[in-house]
Amino acid sequence: EEADRIARLGPAVFVAEARSLDEVPRVLEDIGKLAAVDVHALSRDYSEQLARLRRTYAARPLVTVFLEIWSHPLTTISGKHFMNQALGICRAKNVFVDLPGVAPEVSWEALYARDPAVIVGVGSAPSRRAFRESWAAHATLSAVREKRLVYVTPDRLQRPTLRTPQGIAELCTAIDRVRERR
Repeated sequence: EEADRIARLGPAVFVAEARSLDEVPRVLEDIGKLAAVDVHALSRDYSEQLARLRRTYAARPLVTVFLEIWSHPLTTISGKHFMNQALGICRAKNVFVDLPGVAPEVSWEALYARDPAVIVGVGSAPSRRAFRESWAAHATLSAVREKRLVYVTPDRLQRPTLRTPQGIAELCTAIDRVRERR
């Protein structure tokens, strides 16, 4: 609606949206064309980084995770969201990928019932320490009891950008460290 309203005022409007990790290079190329800037090298580098990550982690054992994007209320990401794609590259599966919507609230009862092997926090706490402390009261969850808590810097994973492959690498490395504790 906003884009249409602005377009009616006269200026050209371009809406760029990457809904998957593999759409980022296309959007970048479109913006590059509009700005008359050669972004081919950046686009190629992004795709190559994702391909390397996919190759690196393809044979890892699959682990289940709860992806916490907010803690009050407890909220995750579901469906084909790019954060679930990032988890997939790391050979991790969000236990709530099947829920309707994009960012559903999750009850504690549902989380306990699905008891993920790993809990991943992305932007749900101001720091790694605060994230770990917030989960301390839930020691009956196997991920908490076994200290399989992963906190990832949100800047590289909250939206798909050229920095996202570095965020995925950080996520995969952290998941690998706790995967070994299983």
